[in-house]
Amino acid sequence: MKAEMSLDGKWLFKSFSVNNKLNFNKIDWDATKSWDKGSIPGSVQGDLLKLGKVPNPFFERGAEKYRWIEQKEWWYQKEFNLPRELNDKKIYIRFEGLDTIAIIYLNGKEIGKTQNMFTPYEFEITDMLNKGKNKIAIGFASTVLTARKKDKRGIMQLLNDWYTASYIRKGNFAYGEDMSQRMITVGIWKSVKLTSYDKARILDCQIISKIKDKKAVISLNIEIEKLVDKDISLNLQIRLNGKKTSKDIPFIQKKDKKIIKVSFQIDNPDLWWPNGIGKQNLYSIEVELRHKNMGLDIWKDRFGIREVKLLQEKDKAEGGKTFTFVINGVKVFAKGANWVPADNLMFPIPKERYRKLIRLAKEANFNMF
Repeated sequence: MKAEMSLDGKWLFKSFSVNNKLNFNKIDWDATKSWDKGSIPGSVQGDLLKLGKVPNPFFERGAEKYRWIEQKEWWYQKEFNLPRELNDKKIYIRFEGLDTIAIIYLNGKEIGKTQNMFTPYEFEITDMLNKGKNKIAIGFASTVLTARKKDKRGIMQLLNDWYTASYIRKGNFAYGEDMSQRMITVGIWKSVKLTSYDKARILDCQIISKIKDKKAVISLNIEIEKLVDKDISLNLQIRLNGKKTSKDIPFIQKKDKKIIKVSFQIDNPDLWWPNGIGKQNLYSIEVELRHKNMGLDIWKDRFGIREVKLLQEKDKAEGGKTFTFVINGVKVFAKGANWVPADNLMFPIPKERYRKLIRLAKEANFNMF
């Protein structure tokens, strides 16, 4: 079975001149020399606020005191010991979210680069790990300065740094304007973890539901990756709300990657409905990958059974075409708004705060974000 180790929690971070150009070898890695203590998931801005090195950005013009941060490059470092249960297996490191242009080193060797705040990145590091102590380092370039170098026409000078979004895959809200205050964050804004696998693993699972005559057909596209050189006999177990949906599904994995298609039927399904029309019913699903009597990997999720269609008919009164969403055969008038992060410092937010904000939107009769 796979084993995991979280690298969340305490990290050290420090700013450097952009002249280094993310040069690992020019960094003084002595952790006793003015490296600040931070935590991830989070951001440089959020940690500096916790340390009292910057003012409250939401009071008066406090956010303007953060501008110097976006002109620097920032480095994070962390030491960790590799657990025994991860040894002698294929080991991957997964970054759920790096903000934004980064280079990653493990034990002094580069393992990869990233340039998209929204995309998770994963790298195999089996042969780069030490049995005992290891050290990971991540350098972040200035997104503003990087975008300005790409802006050959000088448009950013006319439209402020908001135009950076044309060059950098980063949240537009960070640049202020009419969405929120300017706060161009940098840092490890989502979790980091090590995962080890034996023989094979589940890469992804796509769920598609279709409704017809009070029945729902659930189709799964399950992507499997083989981690050994030889062909291997595998099988899948599918559980819906804790109960097996069918017999085990056996197959032989020959290629490195393969998509297994599975479908099953649900009679009289509990449908998912938008707010104000019906309940938001959800089903839990588990897909377990097995070899003989041993579990190798498991994928879990929750999903709603619904059909969404866009209806575009001729509008006789106004001309043109309608733009109407049809959910489970019912026309729905969309009422909602764009969601801007509840804290643009990109620091972890308590679940209760999310619940409160979404509850307020529900009470205002929103049915779309």
